[in-house]
Amino acid sequence: MTATSKSSTRDPFLILSIALSDYGSWMESERRSLDDSVLHFEAKTGMGALIYDESERAAAAEHTALVKDLHLCEGLLIMFERIVEFQVRWIEFMQKQHDTLNELRLGTSILRDMKQIDRPGNHKVTTSLELSASFSRERLEQVRTLKSRIQIQLSVVANLIAQNDSRTNISVAEASRQIAIETKRDSNAMKTIAALTMIFLPGTFVAVSTLSSSLNAFVPPIHFPSHLARLATLTFIDTFQHGLL
Repeated sequence: MTATSKSSTRDPFLILSIALSDYGSWMESERRSLDDSVLHFEAKTGMGALIYDESERAAAAEHTALVKDLHLCEGLLIMFERIVEFQVRWIEFMQKQHDTLNELRLGTSILRDMKQIDRPGNHKVTTSLELSASFSRERLEQVRTLKSRIQIQLSVVANLIAQNDSRTNISVAEASRQIAIETKRDSNAMKTIAALTMIFLPGTFVAVSTLSSSLNAFVPPIHFPSHLARLATLTFIDTFQHGLL
């Protein structure tokens, strides 16, 4: 058997299967990197199955920036999911083409009679493609799980932000309540001052006007009953006017 005949019967999918295996190893390293990122975000929110260090939990002021990072990670996971889905379909397509090639090669009478097909090499390629397909499908499920975990973290951060906003609103409401109490106290004080003013202002006016008239006309002062009547009249009028206002 010549070198040309041997090379013609070798599996042409051998190099492709090796390339897919190497590419799968690189994809797995990227998947692990994304897994570490998800674990980091779970430590930041404090909500996750594997949290060993509580000191990494983000403060309330960091939640807004954390939402941005979570959305970025979610976008990377969606893109990676599409790549892995394409990889799964591509390997399945290669498997079908490889099976079709084997059927054609086994159906060729010359090769079947001469038994020139490299069966050990063919079996290795078939096994490699099956392993690549299995790893890719498992990787796809892992990526979808990571995406679900990131979406959970987004919900957790949104709830934490809502809780912080509720605490802030409660503080503002308590401060408003204190301001209202102080305003009511000031209002009561102003009412007291207004009442005292209504009582003493008419008397002051009558006294000043009486004294001024007496000094200007050089007449004896007005009798007390007349003064009291004028005072009562002016006080009643002043009180009535303020009551209407």
